[in-house]
Amino acid sequence: MKRILLLLSMVLAASGIYAQQFRKGALYQVDGIPTEYKGQLFVMDELSGSWRFIDPFKQRALRVGERGMEYGEVNGSDELQKWTLTEIAPGKYSAIPTNKTSFQALKKGIVIKEAAAFGSDVNCTYRFRSVANPDQVLGNNDDGNNNARIRSEKLDSMNRGQYWSIKTLATDKHLISGAFYDSYFDDGGDNQSISWLLQWAANPANPGNALMSIEPVKGQSGVYRIVSANKKKMFRAEGNMMKIADINDADKASWFTIEQVEKPKLSSPIWEDETVFAINKLPGVASYMPYASEAEMKADKAYYATPWTEPKSTLYKSLDGTWNFWFTEVPEKGKVAGDVEAMDVPAFEAALATAKGSATRKPDAIPVPSCWEMQGYDRPIYCNVEYPHGNTPPFIKARPGFNDGGKNYAINPVGTYHRSFDLPEGWDKQRTIIHFGGIYSCAQVWLNGKHVGYTEGSNNVAEFDLTHLLRTGKNDLVVQVHRWCDGSYLECQDMFRMSGIFRSVYIYNVPQKSIRNHIVQTNVSGQDGIVNVSVDADVPAVAKLYTPEGELIAEQKFSAGKAKFYVPNAQLWSAESPTLYHLDIVQKDNAGKDLMAFSTKVGIREVKIMGSLLYVNGKRVILKGVNRHDTNPETGRTVTTENMMQDVLLMKRNNINTIRTSHYPNDARMYAMFDHFGLYCCDEADLEDHANQSISNMPSWIPSFVDRIERMVSRDINKASVIMWSLGNEAGAGHNFKDCYEAAHRMDPTRPVHYEGTRIDRDYGGSAYSDFYSKMYPGMDWMAKNTSNLDKPMFLCEYAHAMGNAIGNLPEYMQSMEESNATIGGCIWDWVDQAIYEPLELKKGIRRLHTGYDFPGPHQGNFCSNGVVTAQRLQTAKLAEVKFAYQYVKFAYDKGTLTIRNGYDFRSLKGMKVESKIMVDGKAKKVITTMLGDVKPGQSTTISIPESKYTKNAAKKGQHVVLNVVVTDTEASLSTPAGHIVAHYGVDLANGTYLPILKKGDKVEHPKFAYQNHRWIENDGYRDTNSEDKADCQISYEYLADGNVDMIVKVTPKHHSLRRVGVAAELDAKYSNVNYYGYGPYENYPDRMAGVLVGNYDAKVVTFNEDGTLPQGSLMEPYMKPQTTGDRLVYSVTLTDDKGEGWQIECPEGIYFSANRYTDEDFMNAKHTWELKARPYIWLQLGMDIRGLGNASCGPGPMQKYLIDSNQTYEFRVRMKKI
Repeated sequence: MKRILLLLSMVLAASGIYAQQFRKGALYQVDGIPTEYKGQLFVMDELSGSWRFIDPFKQRALRVGERGMEYGEVNGSDELQKWTLTEIAPGKYSAIPTNKTSFQALKKGIVIKEAAAFGSDVNCTYRFRSVANPDQVLGNNDDGNNNARIRSEKLDSMNRGQYWSIKTLATDKHLISGAFYDSYFDDGGDNQSISWLLQWAANPANPGNALMSIEPVKGQSGVYRIVSANKKKMFRAEGNMMKIADINDADKASWFTIEQVEKPKLSSPIWEDETVFAINKLPGVASYMPYASEAEMKADKAYYATPWTEPKSTLYKSLDGTWNFWFTEVPEKGKVAGDVEAMDVPAFEAALATAKGSATRKPDAIPVPSCWEMQGYDRPIYCNVEYPHGNTPPFIKARPGFNDGGKNYAINPVGTYHRSFDLPEGWDKQRTIIHFGGIYSCAQVWLNGKHVGYTEGSNNVAEFDLTHLLRTGKNDLVVQVHRWCDGSYLECQDMFRMSGIFRSVYIYNVPQKSIRNHIVQTNVSGQDGIVNVSVDADVPAVAKLYTPEGELIAEQKFSAGKAKFYVPNAQLWSAESPTLYHLDIVQKDNAGKDLMAFSTKVGIREVKIMGSLLYVNGKRVILKGVNRHDTNPETGRTVTTENMMQDVLLMKRNNINTIRTSHYPNDARMYAMFDHFGLYCCDEADLEDHANQSISNMPSWIPSFVDRIERMVSRDINKASVIMWSLGNEAGAGHNFKDCYEAAHRMDPTRPVHYEGTRIDRDYGGSAYSDFYSKMYPGMDWMAKNTSNLDKPMFLCEYAHAMGNAIGNLPEYMQSMEESNATIGGCIWDWVDQAIYEPLELKKGIRRLHTGYDFPGPHQGNFCSNGVVTAQRLQTAKLAEVKFAYQYVKFAYDKGTLTIRNGYDFRSLKGMKVESKIMVDGKAKKVITTMLGDVKPGQSTTISIPESKYTKNAAKKGQHVVLNVVVTDTEASLSTPAGHIVAHYGVDLANGTYLPILKKGDKVEHPKFAYQNHRWIENDGYRDTNSEDKADCQISYEYLADGNVDMIVKVTPKHHSLRRVGVAAELDAKYSNVNYYGYGPYENYPDRMAGVLVGNYDAKVVTFNEDGTLPQGSLMEPYMKPQTTGDRLVYSVTLTDDKGEGWQIECPEGIYFSANRYTDEDFMNAKHTWELKARPYIWLQLGMDIRGLGNASCGPGPMQKYLIDSNQTYEFRVRMKKI
């Protein structure tokens, strides 16, 4: 009988009646296994026709080892974890190890039964169906945004918001997230006003409010309720809401079945599909410009020497200029009816004319390149860490509360561009390629009505082959651009979000079989250079290398696409000596006739990490850098060649040696300038998913991530200035960056790779996928602990946040970096204010700067105006501070000996002139001019200063003696004129000045002062205008026989965080002419003194112009957001009217002085400088001390030594004299 039953069981199993059906991810109880494994819940996992018993909570699996059954770490390669199951009765299985059949302990059978506890597979998709109303399921109204409510909805198989992923952490702990949207069920946390189930982004490693429990309902098979694991309360359907309630087994409104379903393949337009980011787009190549022959190339002398100028090549045609333009507010109105392969312009015009909400039938005219928002279409939007659209990757939806229904700004507008061009003669015989320098955010291209291709990756070059669609004579080109696309989720940089064809467009012509890509890599051995050249086509071609002076070094034919040059005693490239060789590549036909030629500038240099430092050509370098955004107040994110040149020259003239292209590749022409003028470049990929960093862990996005890296590296690989690649910015620590890191190193093994976003096991980034550690906005305490003794270099990719009146203690930062043994330098955030003119005002000819809070969207106020320079690139006090804190000539002074040390890495000080002035009470008494000799890097020289003659009796004479030193370059360089100041230094030699005691006299009229503490700067945010409770202040006046008035001020702080120790008074507005003896010419503060020297300076008390600009000679700085400005440390100051009458104020100890027509409160309460209403008087402030600036707008406040000591009583005397 037993044999018959066993035979029957085998027949039934073979016939499929006893099918092995284990639900994926479900939890199963197993009876009949050894005692020590009883009670364990397993997931049954199929692998290669066998089964594994996996403990999902400890990631271990049952296996058979030498001693029998045991646990082992889950490993698909461990053959001893595989079991063959044969069902011998319903739910009962014979279990034998697949690869160790000798183990027979479970052969007689085990019972496998699904547990009541709910288990899931994170790779599966689920649906929650109401038991009470089976046609209702849980959804989010197809809204993936944070704070969207989880609702009871009618089942709709096409609704993405009704599909869910479930991760089982324990039998009573689950995470439930959207299958299409990366948001999690959330119980609202401590917010007592939230009584419903909502969704929010969460960190699975620390889920917080997202922790749920899917509990089985007692007595109901396969029925569950959703319970907040933290609140121990359930959610029940009330209307279409899921409300929180006490747990009640009988409440059917909380009962759900959970169905495992196939995730539907819902069709999405290509701009909402992260897997489609290019159609027919050519692979990226290194920048080049083809010419018809070597002779034509050499004849274009301007481009050959400076390859950012407009080329004069018969194989090049610019398409910049005026294009036709149609603007529609939503994609549906911007699509061509019918097949995407066709684009008929007249039909498109007709479709627009009949579309509801269409603006026009006939096109407008728009300049290309440009940003359409700056031309008056839709609105500029400033965002920092948020998306202006919904956070529902990869889909583009309205941002709730900002542009619902398209209010404030359109949901996803479309711009359609059209222009015609004539194909140049002879081009039809070769291959024609169109080049787009940059398009926000995606574009489809048509030529002569036929679809060419599609592109995403706004700041990467997009090229398409037009050859097969061109016709002789007139050609019609159409480019349709969406403001947002799935790629916009990777372009969440701190900037104004703008749209359109914002960089240049051109076509170029090359032989049918031609060199498309060339790679130049250099090595250095001692002083000798090696230049390796490779090309991607096996065609007849030669490479010619010329000296910087134009003399031929060697000519080589390519062999297997490679050529190699040896350059003895090479002139090596560095930011200090940017010497470039010329590499000409000429492609020929079989008869030796030129078919195409192009030239590449070659900087022979070698970049290496050795130990924990960065070396260029074998020498340690310190990166003295800035971050820079593309921005122009009139054209937005479209920047001209002149804009680029202005930035590069300003940087070079102010001792900046590094630019981080934050946070995307810049225009290719700018890298040619970096090479030519000498700037190190941290070239950063267009990759920042700041508002949803979980994307960095989504595998479906990997190809898009990697594409952005590959296109950056491909284009810029030959640029000597690029000394490191950066994978992006603040985009999360996900595994997608592993692929990015590997791609960068695979394409270019000669440069290190930087990425700050992997903040995994430290309080700074770079733990993984980076050859550097990286830190943002450290304080000096942090610097003291973390800049040395590291296992790889530290790069401060952002520091010294320059928002408004800022950049404190920059010399301390520089000293810390230079003295460290593992820090390579840093880049200030950032170079230029991202302020723009209002496009609507521009149409009226009004040019007034506006900032983030002037435009719709989820802005972060004025956080876009963090520049060292203004939007118009004006000189600022901050720029002066950067210049002289970054200076390479170092000084020390001791008892008549001035020591000058060469802090450059490569250049000598030969040819520099040192002018040393001994100043007595502001007048030059002795000038010593010294021409420096060949002082090499790291070496020093000394100059004798005959100070004793001037300091010996200074105290008796009441004199202030200082030494001012200015170093100039006597010869012009590529970036600086002759006589350019490269460094300065100042030191007090003697301060014997004092106020002599005079006889008392009669009382006279004078300004009446009162204690004043208030100072408002964005960097500080101190808004308390009440000064009375901050300190005890006693002010007394002594009237002197000569008509002067001594004011004696005694201040005892009562507050730990004073901004000023000083007094203020109203002064007649006519006394607007200022002469002061003190530190200038720029405003200065205790922690921002590097950019100023003691001297006599003239200035004016002025009001802002109607357009918000400042007249020449102002004491104030033109900050985008009005704030306290104009303070200076002085020893004496006069304020007079046009007749020379007024007041003289003296304080030999030194006093902080400011004189404005606005109070600190006026500055604080205004949004724009043109809104300020001038007071009818001058607000005169005098103080013994003032709080330092620090960098607290994004980073640390002032260092302790630059705070006002609240435990000290301050007393000072000021003498006022009517003149």
